[in-house]
Amino acid sequence: MVRLPLLSMSLVCLLLLPCLVSADLVNPGFETGDLTGWTAYFQNPGGTASAVTSCTGVTRTYSAPYGTYFAALHSPTGNYTHLYQDVALSAGQVLSGMAALDLAASSGSGNYYARVTLMEEGGQSEIAWSAGHYTGTVLVPFNTSGDWSSWEWTAPKTATYELEYKMYGVFVNGAANGLFDMAAGPSPVIPEPGTLTLLALGLPGLALLRRRRRAQ
Repeated sequence: MVRLPLLSMSLVCLLLLPCLVSADLVNPGFETGDLTGWTAYFQNPGGTASAVTSCTGVTRTYSAPYGTYFAALHSPTGNYTHLYQDVALSAGQVLSGMAALDLAASSGSGNYYARVTLMEEGGQSEIAWSAGHYTGTVLVPFNTSGDWSSWEWTAPKTATYELEYKMYGVFVNGAANGLFDMAAGPSPVIPEPGTLTLLALGLPGLALLRRRRRAQ
């Protein structure tokens, strides 16, 4: 009599197992109204990071692309600001969000950019999104507020990664803001074909056990 419930529970657990091996980000969209779950780092005094409902840029005013809040990282001349958090991801899980660069600079000296990067512990940093002027990035006009841009990154393997938002402005004759938001944490992992096959093979057995139970 207990075989049917046990088999049902086993199949459900088998199906859900890939989704249970990773931890979501804490406060991914800053909807607590602060930086709970995140760590901020400032190279020099003057840099700031905060959760805001709006940000007045050089040529436009930003509002949250998701929910009510988003993160605004401010970097004055000769400063970079980082906001980061570790997250355990399974291979194939996807992180996605929105980002923008607001730049107020009077000349092109030095480097400046806003970035979304991910790095496995002990590994190389991978860029999920970047805007600004630096090696490998897109040149952004001075005194401008860039539109929100979407970004997406897929974990290549199961590991703990550091998600980092960066605002970098060294030798820029002005200040810059990096703006970041997420709708939610990591997407669930789609079960592998082998898992789905096992589930499909188990369903006929469930039906057979149900018929035998009704016949008793």
